[in-house]
Amino acid sequence: MSKSAGPRTGRDGTGRGGAGSAGGLEGARSKPYTRRPKPPYSYIALIAMAIRDSAGGRLTLAEINEYLMGKFPFFRGSYTGWRNSVRHNLSLNDCFVKVLRDPSRPWGKDNYWMLNPNSEYTFADGVFRRRRKRLSHRAAAPAPGLR
Repeated sequence: MSKSAGPRTGRDGTGRGGAGSAGGLEGARSKPYTRRPKPPYSYIALIAMAIRDSAGGRLTLAEINEYLMGKFPFFRGSYTGWRNSVRHNLSLNDCFVKVLRDPSRPWGKDNYWMLNPNSEYTFADGVFRRRRKRLSHRAAAPAPGLR
């Protein structure tokens, strides 16, 4: 760790970080980043929508990502954290089933994902919207002394 008490300066000595720096004032001149609005669907619903819209009823992770980018502006911006959310939802929700592309390589990437026909999620009639958060009964009823 450096014990320098002086101001931090970049390679060029200006304090802006220099040419190879990711920070500094260079970013201040560019257009500020604004995230596009998120679709009104859960990640589970978005993934299910992609798989249901596919010709074979199965897609790879890359194909799911392409579908989302093509259909929703939110997924086209510079923010890429959503990709981890898609991967997380595929692997942790039992409504999706991984189908090995090559059974001789179960560790391989680019496997297919399908909807689990035995899952509690049915997405019947194409209903993919998020459920509204419900207020608990306590929060909905006024307190006894406030009537």
